[in-house]
Amino acid sequence: MAGPLAFALAYAFDLGPIGVYVAITVAFSSLAVVSASLFRRGKWKGKVV
Repeated sequence: MAGPLAFALAYAFDLGPIGVYVAITVAFSSLAVVSASLFRRGKWKGKVV
């Protein structure tokens, strides 16, 4: 997810290393939000290992 966004921000929008940094920040933040929402659903509690 961070790869294409980093490329787009760095080259297409001419942001260079700042664009890569922003892309990584956005990717990790969105991953954290999605993970937290899946955790809060609680479907994992019913899984038998």
